[in-house]
Amino acid sequence: MKEVLSHKLNIRNNIAYEVNSQTPFTGYEVQYYENGEIQFKNRYEKGYQEGESISYFLSGQWNIKANYKEGIQVGPYESYYENGQIFEKGSYKEGLLCGLWETYNETGQLKEKVTYKVGEEDSPFETYYETGQLKEKGTYKEYQKDGPFETYYENGQLKEKGTYKEGKLDGPSETYRENGQLWGKKTYKEGKEDGPSETYNQNGKLSNRANTKNGKRYGLFERYYENGQLMDKITYKEGKRYGPFEAYYENGQIFEKGTYKEGEKDGLFERYRENGQLWAKRTYKDGQIISD
Repeated sequence: MKEVLSHKLNIRNNIAYEVNSQTPFTGYEVQYYENGEIQFKNRYEKGYQEGESISYFLSGQWNIKANYKEGIQVGPYESYYENGQIFEKGSYKEGLLCGLWETYNETGQLKEKVTYKVGEEDSPFETYYETGQLKEKGTYKEYQKDGPFETYYENGQLKEKGTYKEGKLDGPSETYRENGQLWGKKTYKEGKEDGPSETYNQNGKLSNRANTKNGKRYGLFERYYENGQLMDKITYKEGKRYGPFEAYYENGQIFEKGTYKEGEKDGLFERYRENGQLWAKRTYKDGQIISD
């Protein structure tokens, strides 16, 4: 069958032609490295890619093996590392990923596996650490993460759980420490934090409490010491500090108080010693000190 160098073919309306020809091409498209080693070889039938397609590394090792029928990718697919180790393998059906797909690292360890279900609601996936330990599991829908997911530490302990919708985090999410202790809770909407959130200290007590709207802090934000005592509190508006601010010593005594405007200190700020005695005071305007 005729062989033609790649640069001597044109693709018009998804059909291959030889340069200056009006007849759809039948034969092999080939390309070579400068040293004469073959780079790839594709078969065409009446202008459409047909049958097996193979590309090679400069070393001569396979790079990609694929299959086509009337220009549409079908059947088995494999790609390789230059050391000959399989990188990815799976199947196509009418140009779409179909069935079990697996990817590996250069040592041959499984990294990810996904089962694609053409035309069905969900396709489960799993990813792995190099040790073989499960790293993440969830589902794809139309090639985007969609539905409940879980991630894990390398020791097998749950790290995070939540939900994706059309590839973006959506709904409640929880994170955990490696010892299994709850670390934090958040709510997402279309990939951005939206709603109440809480994080916890290693002793299990509340560390901070916040609210977020469309990815920006909004409303009351509070932080706490490990003993549960309030550390400070401030209100946010569109991601900026706004309104009264108060900070406290670990014994509950007021440390500082003042007011913010558009994220900047504005007005009188006062600091106190742990015994309640006034320590210092300053007046600000737009974040700048105007008097001590």
